[in-house]
Amino acid sequence: MLNKKSVQSPETPENYWCKLISKNEAAENAFVAKDCFTIGRAPNNDLQIANIKVSGLHCTLVKTPSVPDPDFLIEDNSSNGTYLNGKKLGKGIRANLKNGDEVVLLNHDTGYITIHL
Repeated sequence: MLNKKSVQSPETPENYWCKLISKNEAAENAFVAKDCFTIGRAPNNDLQIANIKVSGLHCTLVKTPSVPDPDFLIEDNSSNGTYLNGKKLGKGIRANLKNGDEVVLLNHDTGYITIHL
């Protein structure tokens, strides 16, 4: 179950740098416009996933102001696991994101999204 309170509205697609495309029926697509976008179970996250196994702050998507092009990163903040293209990141680890990357929270049934930059 997702809480879309802070997820950017599809009515303003010119403002987003990333689109999260859900491959899970319980989740919806989301546009990311903030430079630091949080995903987790706690209600203060930008994208809330109401699953007891999802960490309060599970992972963070980050856009950095690199020149000439920005970098796009994911940081794993979870003890239970965030996977990038099938590889577990590990708590506190950051990795570069690219268009088409697949991010999995816990397992393929719990928050399986594709990144579109």
